[in-house]
Amino acid sequence: LRHQLNPAFQSEKKYYISLPVLGYTQISYHNTSFSLQETFEKDIHSFYNSLLPENNIYADMQTNLFSAGMGIHNTYLSLNIAQKGKVNVGLPKDLYKLIIYGTPEKYENLFNLCSLGFSGISYMETSIGISQQFNEQWTIGVKLKLLTGNANMSFVADNLDISGGVDSWNLKGQALFNYAGAADMQTDKIYELSHVKYPNSVTEWLKPHGYGAGIDFGVHFRMLQN
Repeated sequence: LRHQLNPAFQSEKKYYISLPVLGYTQISYHNTSFSLQETFEKDIHSFYNSLLPENNIYADMQTNLFSAGMGIHNTYLSLNIAQKGKVNVGLPKDLYKLIIYGTPEKYENLFNLCSLGFSGISYMETSIGISQQFNEQWTIGVKLKLLTGNANMSFVADNLDISGGVDSWNLKGQALFNYAGAADMQTDKIYELSHVKYPNSVTEWLKPHGYGAGIDFGVHFRMLQN
């Protein structure tokens, strides 16, 4: 865990090999509007009134597939292969209004969904790190990362409005949808996929669908002993 926080940090042990999944797995979640306690303590109307005009939900996870490290004198080398994923959902207050209250007016019910959005990404991160202790106070570390994408999907709404009543619903606005992954999808309409082609082998599912790179740089300064 130490070099996950700062590539300059060195392990307490001279050697280590971590078990897949059990060696290091992290899941985190947070949102900008409400706590789990508030969700259960408040009634539905109080819950709706406590929402912000734009409400965001974030979640990410990481699980290590392989990790190893080795110390040589004042130098520490590390290798890490991890599967990572991130999800971000934007939910406007008017979407909750539509779900909770429906259409209280007979004809003109307007819902502004301009902040509606979604993004999700899954990728593998392979990193090589080196940490060098120069003296009793200073240690500097760097970690080089290769990112291989598994899948990516995003939806962003722009000026999206819904007006509805007893006998009609109208959707007006613009939205952008992006997808990259193993399945091949084609569509001419926002609500209809005309063609979806799935891979025939596990290799096609696992092969990268995008590449990236990253670098972490860290410094560890010991002001006082211990």
